[in-house]
Amino acid sequence: MMYRPEDHVFALSERYELNREGALRVNGHDCLKIQFRLEGHASFRFGSKHLLELAPYEAAIVLDGSDVEKDCLVQPGVTSTIMLGCDAEFLSRYFEGDCRDLPRQIRQFLADKSMNFYCGSLPMTPSMVAASRALLVSTHTGVIRRAYFQAKIVELLCDMFQSLGASETPDTLPSRVIAQLESVRERIHQQFAQPLTVTELAHAVGTNESKLSRLFRERYGVPVYEYLRNVRLNRARELLRSPNYTITDIALMVGYEHPANFATAFRKEFGISPRQGRIVSVQ
Repeated sequence: MMYRPEDHVFALSERYELNREGALRVNGHDCLKIQFRLEGHASFRFGSKHLLELAPYEAAIVLDGSDVEKDCLVQPGVTSTIMLGCDAEFLSRYFEGDCRDLPRQIRQFLADKSMNFYCGSLPMTPSMVAASRALLVSTHTGVIRRAYFQAKIVELLCDMFQSLGASETPDTLPSRVIAQLESVRERIHQQFAQPLTVTELAHAVGTNESKLSRLFRERYGVPVYEYLRNVRLNRARELLRSPNYTITDIALMVGYEHPANFATAFRKEFGISPRQGRIVSVQ
């Protein structure tokens, strides 16, 4: 759903499912665009030189003063995103005066809209995740909706600028720790159907449960188990499209030993039962 609280800014909230890879052209220049990705994988291609991969709970930021072609390749499965866009006039109004606290790239954009192309990605913080989810499920209407969306847009911009500014300094985590966290995340995506526990994941990379939980949330914005649950339930939604598996089969295939626990988690995440999810997926 597209929403424009005013001429110089927009928010696009989307949740959809693809049976095969899809390609979208990202139009516009002389503006800032940020995508907050809650579900699904995508890659961004900018002309022939730039390629950016985006996973769930990551955000991509694009500053572009040129007409270079921008394509978003979305992988099959469920996708949930919030896309924000605004121009220099909107940013100048909210961040007028001393801009030294803003990230270097934003300062350059405000000083010269025709700046060279920039793109990058960052893990979403817990506040980014919460604000993005709030926009996806918002039921506000009329002038209240306009005020609510504009407030959330500014909140997300502030969180992104804070994270982008922090990323300009050397990473506070040692490279060894970052490699451990990436290993845990990769294992979750590859072995989500197995009965993984946070303790087991921690021991596999040579640390303890408490330390892994703290560092994983710090880097990726969500707890380890919530990340694992998200991967499992999104895979379950994909499997529900197939008539070849019963709901009990699907529960076991995504790592739930008891179908009742799977049904409870599915309803909590998506607001409907797995049986209702199957009906929706085939319509």
